[in-house]
Amino acid sequence: MNSVTVFCSQRGLGSTIFLAAFPALLYQVIQCLRFWQSQERCAVRLTAIAIVITSLPIIYSIHIYRHYSAGTNADQIVQTIEKFRLDNNRYPTTLDELGIDSAKALHNYGLSYDAIQSSNSIPILSYGTTFELLNYWIYDFSNHQRLYERI
Repeated sequence: MNSVTVFCSQRGLGSTIFLAAFPALLYQVIQCLRFWQSQERCAVRLTAIAIVITSLPIIYSIHIYRHYSAGTNADQIVQTIEKFRLDNNRYPTTLDELGIDSAKALHNYGLSYDAIQSSNSIPILSYGTTFELLNYWIYDFSNHQRLYERI
């Protein structure tokens, strides 16, 4: 189960813990009831149940921290982009133009910046959710707000 905890702590895979945890808990409870007379076997099952139950808040906490970190980082980058726009009367073409390593932002926080994709020359800053796979946040520079996008 520890390997499942590590797997589900990865970016975008937090929700998979529920797919693994509930059947695992149900199985362990059934086995514990089945072997109730054997204290040794029941103790093993109760330990497995404790590991699964302990893993859930740990994984959730990791994802909450990653979400907070990515959001805070995105807010700082948005402020830097807006300051650049005010100073230069245009949006930067890349994060590197701001002195921000775009590869590091993508790797560490899943942040992506695209100034060319939009037809109205308003850039797109996005980052993936940490808990759910394929969902992401987009910062809307025209309305100055984050939007949650589901795929």
